[in-house]
Amino acid sequence: MKGLVIATLIGCALSLTWQDEVRKSDLLQMNLAQEFRDWQNFFGKSYPDIDEEAHRFGLWIKAMHDIATENDKDLTYKLRMNQFGDLTKDEYRQFNGLRPRDEPDLINLGKEKFVDDVGANPSSVDWTTQGVVTPVKNQGQCGSCWAFSTTGSMECDYAIKHGTLTSLSEQQLVDCSNANYGCNGGWYERAWEYVRNEGGLCTESSYSYTARDGTCKASSCGTKYNDVSAGVYTGVTKDSDSALETAVASGCVSVSIEADQTAFQYYSSGVLTGNCGCSTDHAVLVVGYGTESGQEYWKVKNSWGVTWGEKGYVLICRNCDKNGNRGECCINSDPAYPDF
Repeated sequence: MKGLVIATLIGCALSLTWQDEVRKSDLLQMNLAQEFRDWQNFFGKSYPDIDEEAHRFGLWIKAMHDIATENDKDLTYKLRMNQFGDLTKDEYRQFNGLRPRDEPDLINLGKEKFVDDVGANPSSVDWTTQGVVTPVKNQGQCGSCWAFSTTGSMECDYAIKHGTLTSLSEQQLVDCSNANYGCNGGWYERAWEYVRNEGGLCTESSYSYTARDGTCKASSCGTKYNDVSAGVYTGVTKDSDSALETAVASGCVSVSIEADQTAFQYYSSGVLTGNCGCSTDHAVLVVGYGTESGQEYWKVKNSWGVTWGEKGYVLICRNCDKNGNRGECCINSDPAYPDF
């Protein structure tokens, strides 16, 4: 395989693999050419020719070096290689899918709720232990994060109110929510408005996910999730850790974050306190909060499958004075939840 001989990085020890939270000293012990092949096999990666494979291997090697360099800093979090290791930055950004937030018609779709009564909140919340959060899903090569954040908050809201957890259809939103852009991005606010106007959302099993744009088949899915009222969504007070905490104490909350920096791309474990920016480009779901080793965090469900992060989750620092009041990754910039 052309380009896979990097003598200074080939060693004989086999105790470390690409799946570990490696340091720079670890790279010297690894046969990276073989590890790259193992990584390809694990994620089902293939390339059209030798030149492309060599190009992707070069990107993968750089990613391994960046991961190891960050881990050497002994921060509150660790990084690990995952499915994004052979991508350029522009290619990786396509996996996000949140559109810019400057669309004027997003304003006043919902109703604002000012929530700052922190004193009544428990010290920690984890909705994943309460049977109200569906298993981690995978949006694949489709910029549909907005749809997964939408269904995640609806699933959680319904389960809390009715005691029944039902997985809902992201594909219906991708195909049918015409105010959004399918695999080219969208907003959870507009998705909730679609659900309200449609009178409900199909289940995952009746309208399964394909990770590509398709023709709307909403009328053929049978019974829909239809616990809807006159509302669309409730917007939580922006730029406030305390307001988001109060909202999460009551249920799961959709949020916008910036996810295009290395610290988020290869996150593995711990509380993320890296500078992940404030140009929001990804929608996720806050499912709880707590404290680890003295650092407060938000527990966040992603939509990149269980091979990313802590089995699909990330702990993002809370009350950590990042980006002013906007929070780490700007998690406080646009929190909301469905008013159904």
